[in-house]
Amino acid sequence: MTVRTYDILIVDDDRTCRNILEHRLRRASFTNIDTAKDGAEALHRIASKHYDLIFLDNNMPNMGGLEFLRRCKGVPILDGTSVIMLTGMADGETLRAVKDDGLKVDDFIVKPLELDVLTAKLDRLGSYSASWSEASRSEAGAFLSIQLDAADDISTLRLFGVLHQDDKLALKDIPDRVALAPTDAIIIDMRNVVSIDEFGIGMVLLINGVACMAKKLPYLLLDGRTIKDRLEALGFGKVMRIIERESEATATA
Repeated sequence: MTVRTYDILIVDDDRTCRNILEHRLRRASFTNIDTAKDGAEALHRIASKHYDLIFLDNNMPNMGGLEFLRRCKGVPILDGTSVIMLTGMADGETLRAVKDDGLKVDDFIVKPLELDVLTAKLDRLGSYSASWSEASRSEAGAFLSIQLDAADDISTLRLFGVLHQDDKLALKDIPDRVALAPTDAIIIDMRNVVSIDEFGIGMVLLINGVACMAKKLPYLLLDGRTIKDRLEALGFGKVMRIIERESEATATA
């Protein structure tokens, strides 16, 4: 087994979450791991040690993840460091804050941590050197997180961030999950997808086809903030039922 010598910092106020993530990282052969319980402690740690990767919780007392990133903005303290932000919900406000404020975030995971998603991201990490290439840093904001929730007779598949070729490992089991969903309808929630390439478009069409073959009604949930215009221009409205909603509160109405 190859030991991966990246220096990693886990920042989370939940001790259980810190322990679970640290355990999974060590199983993936990462050994140099430190932890911090909030953004203030993380600032203290990065002042005296360089980290190749930081797992950063968003909602923490004293200093949360966004405030930590704002404190680091404009100074070279995170140069060569990649940041994966953790959050307890697919929160469009958090994504917009990261984008609008130009904060240093290279990836995004919605908790609870699914092992396949974490593994895909760690595998991508393993393809870089410890100093992280300029090419990888230029892709900051390439977020992907997936949730499949079932309520009543509808399952909701939430795709969050940027849907592109590099995330094919994390997406590989989605067709099976759609086919096995215990409901008669599937809502593909794309309100928080901010960018999509040809691979992502193909994945959405594949999900639609799998849902139809499994005799489930597929719906595409969009709003005007992200990629609605592009999908409509590509004719998605002719092959899928489109629902337009503006707020998270109305998603399950």
